[in-house]
Amino acid sequence: LQLLKKREDFPEALDKQRELFIKAIREMRRRYSRNVARVS
Repeated sequence: LQLLKKREDFPEALDKQRELFIKAIREMRRRYSRNVARVS
């Protein structure tokens, strides 16, 4: 409930933060899979 209220208060900021978070996770996954491929 708290998260939903915050989302209503700052939808743009939250969307931007989530976008950056998702991008960071994708980058980490790409690096990780690349390292795994190199090791094996």
